[in-house]
Amino acid sequence: MGDDLLVVTTKGRLAMVFSDGTVEYLDGNVPMNAASLVEHEDYDNHFSPGVFRVADILLQELGGGRYELFATHHYFTGECIRFRLSSTTIRRDGASVTVMPEWRTIFDAEPCLPLRWFAGHESGGKMLLDGADHLLVIIGRQGIGGWWAEPTFDAARQLGKLVRIAIATGEVETLAIGFRNSQGLARDADGNLWATDHGPQGGDELNLLEPGSDYGWPRVTYGVRYGREVPPNIKDAELGRHDGFRPPAFAWVPSPALSALAVNDPQHYPLWQDDLLVVSFFGWLYRVRRIDTDVQYVEQIEIGYRIRDITFMPNGRIALLRDGGRVYFLSRSTMYCDEESRNRRDVYSVDCDAISPTPTPAPTPTPDARDSGTDTAAGKQLFSQQCSVCHSLNAEQHGPGPHLVGIIGRAPGQVSGYNFSAALRAREAAWTHDDIIQYLTNPEQFAPGTSMPSTGATETEARAIADYLNSLQ
Repeated sequence: MGDDLLVVTTKGRLAMVFSDGTVEYLDGNVPMNAASLVEHEDYDNHFSPGVFRVADILLQELGGGRYELFATHHYFTGECIRFRLSSTTIRRDGASVTVMPEWRTIFDAEPCLPLRWFAGHESGGKMLLDGADHLLVIIGRQGIGGWWAEPTFDAARQLGKLVRIAIATGEVETLAIGFRNSQGLARDADGNLWATDHGPQGGDELNLLEPGSDYGWPRVTYGVRYGREVPPNIKDAELGRHDGFRPPAFAWVPSPALSALAVNDPQHYPLWQDDLLVVSFFGWLYRVRRIDTDVQYVEQIEIGYRIRDITFMPNGRIALLRDGGRVYFLSRSTMYCDEESRNRRDVYSVDCDAISPTPTPAPTPTPDARDSGTDTAAGKQLFSQQCSVCHSLNAEQHGPGPHLVGIIGRAPGQVSGYNFSAALRAREAAWTHDDIIQYLTNPEQFAPGTSMPSTGATETEARAIADYLNSLQ
């Protein structure tokens, strides 16, 4: 919004981050009807509140200090959950920003989703204006029907599809299908549409979107289910070939858990002229160099935090939204800004200001903790690949699963702000190193009735992950 930034929390609270660094929360939340969720019969045993959320917001400037605010979000009807596109008006007079209380429902995706095994972390939901009167929305599979269900191929459902929606009427047109969980959507200077798709293990994609195309999920993928299980309904003759479906422009193996996507601002980053910037939950910013629609290479830049969204500010700063609602800004290196450096031939790239992850405290062993001698680096990599999609190592942030800070020595089902299954709430003994191994290798046997699915982890892999978690105590 001009030189300032509008931010929404996962639970629909809106805030302004002004260019002078001040933050002001606004009156008026995205309508979600979250308060009545707790009364539903499936809430206690099968529902993860952390994945009931706002997926994206978008502003359309109307003139005269007026903006239309669009939001894709979940809405509880009293019986099931809708994936909804809503809008309201924002008025701005100087530093005063007012959100109008009247929200309008533009579109509800079909079907209405049952609370039981709801997987809203696969909601996608990224938006893009398509002219003044339409929105493009790319909708995730929402976890409906289990891991390898195929709602994408049901014409009556909008899940797993790129749709074009008329703002005035809500009329919807399907443009492309075959997506799992696309959290990035952008248009380059040539009008090409690009989307990131958060795939399974080894299956994150950058897709060039073409109307009428089928990108194949879940019938084709470069990945496997977490834990290296080969998908049962893969249709290509050889796994990872995308036979009969449009392949991605680029795929990441292993998966870095892709989230949002932005097109470079060439005015402030001229050496990144036509590049795409992709962020991930593993703490990386990827610079994608392309010629026309052909990807030439991908540069990996460490940020160190789980990043949810990315946008360019008018002054050239890159704004990043981190888990937990924190906003960070990256600036062009001063090395490139002075005349002498600008003319040097050895300046071949533009660096971001250095950002280091929060230092990890020195390990403090717990009485029950045992180190099997496994290299914790292997456990860290396995945690990133198999666990971090659902579990964070940030005590301020739950994902679809609870955060795992201080897990060893902690009582099961006792973390504030997370709704555990009855199976874990019923356990009394604190987690031990061996408990972690047993739970990862066979969740149902360890805690009958747990909502955690089978990970497919071997005992060796589970031990490495347990060693890694122990090293963070």
